[in-house]
Amino acid sequence: MNEQHENSVIEKIKKLLRIKRGGTTAEIETALALAQKLAAKNNIDINSINENDERVKEPITHLSTDSLARLQMECRYSALIANRFFNVRTFVLRGVSHRIIFVGTKNDLEIARYVYNFLVRHFRNEWNNNRGKLRNRQSFMLGMYQGLFVKLIASEPVQEKKEGIIHTGHRLELTKYIDENFGELNSSKIKPEKHARTAQLRGYVAGKNTNIRKGIKTNNNALLLLPTTDERI
Repeated sequence: MNEQHENSVIEKIKKLLRIKRGGTTAEIETALALAQKLAAKNNIDINSINENDERVKEPITHLSTDSLARLQMECRYSALIANRFFNVRTFVLRGVSHRIIFVGTKNDLEIARYVYNFLVRHFRNEWNNNRGKLRNRQSFMLGMYQGLFVKLIASEPVQEKKEGIIHTGHRLELTKYIDENFGELNSSKIKPEKHARTAQLRGYVAGKNTNIRKGIKTNNNALLLLPTTDERI
């Protein structure tokens, strides 16, 4: 087991052990059992782990897009994909101009921002090159988002219970960071000004045909995000 993988496993065990601070009796028992199972599977001495030691833990931070006078649909939908599938939280900061804020660890932010930029370009290219005689851009973008979202949901692996607990804990940490740095967020629905069924269906097909995978680190620490025929995010 390499050092990076070992650190990742240790951090997961720490998160499970921390649940005893405020969980119910059932939650604590489940978390401890999962922590012991994870430690045994990876040949780690659970007694040597101090859940209060957070040296391995990546700090949560944020970054933002450039200021935009108008936030186009492809920007909103690309941010929603990053929010749902790439371990970050995204939201729109409104003012005289608009910015999309990404919240997460440094590594997650690099990948999520790369995904966002990739999808914004891809959404625009699909509209510019494959819309035919369609005119309702917003409905096309909605359809693309829906098609891609459905595809990614269908390709997600069944989440093990221990991973679900850890994932939920991380989302709570992201929410806490947002509350402390930006205050309470307001939610709003995103929908086209005018609905066009044909444009939405054309976009849906384009979204279902979109294939991307997670960014990976190369030897020189550059991130790659490439279209692929059969790999999932």
